[in-house]
Amino acid sequence: MAGPGDTKRSQKKLIFLLVFSVTIMVLAGHLSQIYNNGVSLLSEIRVLSVSHPDRRFGQLSRQLLAARKEIANSASKSGSLESQSLGLQAYFQVFDDLRELDLQLSQVSGRVEKYSDQASFPIIGAKLFLYYYYAFQRYLNVADSDTLIWLQKQNPASLPGPNPAQNGAVPVSPLPQPIVAVLSELGLYNKSPFCAQKIDAENLIRDQVRFIDDVMHYNYFANVAKEYFYANIYNNCFESIKYGPSYIPSMDELASSVSGLIAPYAMWILPGLYGAIGATIFYLRMILDPLVPDPSKSRIFHRIVLGALSGMVLAWFWVPDTRFGTDLANIGFSLFALCFIFGFSLDVFFAMLDRFVKVSVGAIGQMGADQAKT
Repeated sequence: MAGPGDTKRSQKKLIFLLVFSVTIMVLAGHLSQIYNNGVSLLSEIRVLSVSHPDRRFGQLSRQLLAARKEIANSASKSGSLESQSLGLQAYFQVFDDLRELDLQLSQVSGRVEKYSDQASFPIIGAKLFLYYYYAFQRYLNVADSDTLIWLQKQNPASLPGPNPAQNGAVPVSPLPQPIVAVLSELGLYNKSPFCAQKIDAENLIRDQVRFIDDVMHYNYFANVAKEYFYANIYNNCFESIKYGPSYIPSMDELASSVSGLIAPYAMWILPGLYGAIGATIFYLRMILDPLVPDPSKSRIFHRIVLGALSGMVLAWFWVPDTRFGTDLANIGFSLFALCFIFGFSLDVFFAMLDRFVKVSVGAIGQMGADQAKT
């Protein structure tokens, strides 16, 4: 017959398991949401990459430049209102397509950057802890350049110590470097993403840039390239177009970045969590049965660890090539449900391992027999 001490220990054990199970379920739900967001974002990037946005952006930019020149020529020749109207319609149609593509690229790039923070710091307070840890390194002058750049991106004004540029950190510019170089030479760069100063567009296009003139010697192709280059600057400065044909985000790099972020969730974090949840539910059911003696803490801990390991091992067998990022989007809740079942019933997991060992031994023996015959 159980004494009062045993009853209190059982109650404490039950409370611990309840709190642990609720905590791990909330954590699994939160991390599953992060994983689903990454899968959705990866699918969106792959769909967008099919249309070759870099090539499409260049085509639209050239069409927009041609439409502007045609409108200007028509106006200078005092063309009919109908021809000017058709030219304006063509211009605005191309401009709308370019703005839509630019907005898509900007949104996808922003979502990838936001998801990078979300997936890298899934626990509340993790990023703040890392921030102060890096800030302390910077205060002691032991931080490397990557750490300084990361700190500068977060909150450069509140950082103690010397200027990051003094320690080799590269300031982050809101504009692409080609545009920064041109606007700096013309004295028009004011560190604004869309050139907030009111610059005369005609003077901007007519101005000369020394490195273009020196390299291309005023030949025809130099004038064409210069006109196209300044037209893209005009789009950035006055039309709020963020990107240009030569500096748009690479879809392959974005997809690779997102795949690298969701790989740990698919391969071991979520399978391990669901396996641990299954093992915890197993003991919660056992404690509710008055005919079964309460397990010891060591047995509970041991089974929960085994449940987590069984989930991770199942993920390795489920999609063995996910480490290369090929089928990460195909891992879904069918795998996580099996991880939960394996954690709940370890007998199924060990039976699978025993069967796998038998199959492997038989295959190896067959290979040896075939080699002996030859």
